[in-house]
Amino acid sequence: MKKTITLLLLTSLLAGCASMSEEECATASWYDIGYESAILGRLKSANERDFRACEKHDIPANIGQYDQGYTVGLNEFCTPANGASWGKQGKPYYNQCPASREPAFLREYKPAFALSQAEQQLQRAQNELTKDENRLAALPAAIAKAEADVAFFDSTSLFLEKLKALQVEQQTLTERLPSRLNAVTQAKSAVNAVNACESPFDIGIDDALAGLPADTVSQRASTCRSYARPIDSREYLRGYDSGLVRFCTDTKARQLGSQGSDYSGQCSEVNPDFSRQYNIAKYDSELSLALAKADNRWLEAKLTVAKSEEQITDLLEQITQATELADIELLQAQLTATRELLVEQQDRELAVRLERDERQLSLNRFNQCKTGDWYTLGLIDGDAGKGYSALGEYQQTCGQFGLMVDTQAYRRGLSDALGRYCTPANGFLNGRTGLPMTNNCPSNMALEYQRAYRDGVRYNTLNRLQDQDQQQIFDIEKQLQVVAKSINTTRDRLAGELKPETRAELERNLQQLNQRRLGLSDQLQAIQRQQANRTREIQQIERRYPVVVL
Repeated sequence: MKKTITLLLLTSLLAGCASMSEEECATASWYDIGYESAILGRLKSANERDFRACEKHDIPANIGQYDQGYTVGLNEFCTPANGASWGKQGKPYYNQCPASREPAFLREYKPAFALSQAEQQLQRAQNELTKDENRLAALPAAIAKAEADVAFFDSTSLFLEKLKALQVEQQTLTERLPSRLNAVTQAKSAVNAVNACESPFDIGIDDALAGLPADTVSQRASTCRSYARPIDSREYLRGYDSGLVRFCTDTKARQLGSQGSDYSGQCSEVNPDFSRQYNIAKYDSELSLALAKADNRWLEAKLTVAKSEEQITDLLEQITQATELADIELLQAQLTATRELLVEQQDRELAVRLERDERQLSLNRFNQCKTGDWYTLGLIDGDAGKGYSALGEYQQTCGQFGLMVDTQAYRRGLSDALGRYCTPANGFLNGRTGLPMTNNCPSNMALEYQRAYRDGVRYNTLNRLQDQDQQQIFDIEKQLQVVAKSINTTRDRLAGELKPETRAELERNLQQLNQRRLGLSDQLQAIQRQQANRTREIQQIERRYPVVVL
């Protein structure tokens, strides 16, 4: 019901701070005030101040009308649709809904409110990350200009100070970047925690792409239970597996490693080389950061030297201009002390520069030797089912850097790895997990590997079909329970005194229910026979690969 309230009254109500005047009390519609107070999500006691104000004006509030209006407004407020809208706006709820309406209201309000808060936090985290990333992107040019100024003005302290400040800022932002990225990931996870209840497959993909571990599903399930919205864990995991395939790339491994982000090992099966690539990139990033810190220490040492040199220049100028012997002796003593300090500072600057050069050398060596262990690289490729064709790719890539491939070491590693990769057990496991079948197995192992691989594919298919059958059995058994209950109810009614036409109708219903039960029973038995046949085939496969199955 639409209410008409004067602008003066509504303004007073929304303000919630100024007491009502005598004129407002005299013209107030307390039914409307109660109604609007409820619609605005306020507690019933929110207008007590107005009650007292009108009491002082000898115009007591009509509490009965107020209560009546508040009740009507509350019934309109405490709906599921309004709960979703109220939560989406991030507005607080004060437990004012009646017990009969509160569960339905909260079912929509809680997830909507949680999602609103999470989205706000995500926006803040993304803004902070974007701000740091933009500044990091701009710093190299600023640092290059500062370095040019230092070179042009012969390392004066003023320009060294500016360069130092820029490099320190760059180091600070670089070290803070992982925490910014983690804050965004956590905020996205909080958003996904709510959305997972309605879109488990999509959120499973998002969680995988965000680098979250597989056991995140338990957290999602717990959150959804708190909203009385059970999650479809199977759909979530199906989405997660799909997202994992896209996430577990070498590019992502290098990106995570270079950012210093955490990795929980979820890619070990999808991409066996992921951890290696991640660790290489992470170590590379650590060496680069260590070099940046050494650069900053060197710059700080050079700045200290420059200040002392400027101080010496200033003291020499003062000595030239001094006319009193005492003043000259004092200045010379200061000059001597400053020169002694400068020698210590120069030694320090040299030591820091040598440390910096060593850091640079370590980084250069690492960049040159990333793929230097060719036997291990052969093992890694063999463990992934690769063949000798990859060797040509390495020769072409490494040739660009003047690095020679140890072909013999690589071939030994590849041969050793393929020998353990191309086993029936591993073929079965690869087929079972959906990995592509390799054609790189030695001729004496290829046939057995391929057979085992096909067995793995069949085993996976059978188990999936068994799961579907089990769900059908569950559904049919539930239907049989309902039919049996209806049959019993119908029989109970037939046992009593009934009109002929009613009895005839119930007997027809009973006949239909019995036919329905018979049909469901036949359907159930057919599925159970089918399931038994599949179980026998599964057991036959398991006997061929007992270790892998276990």
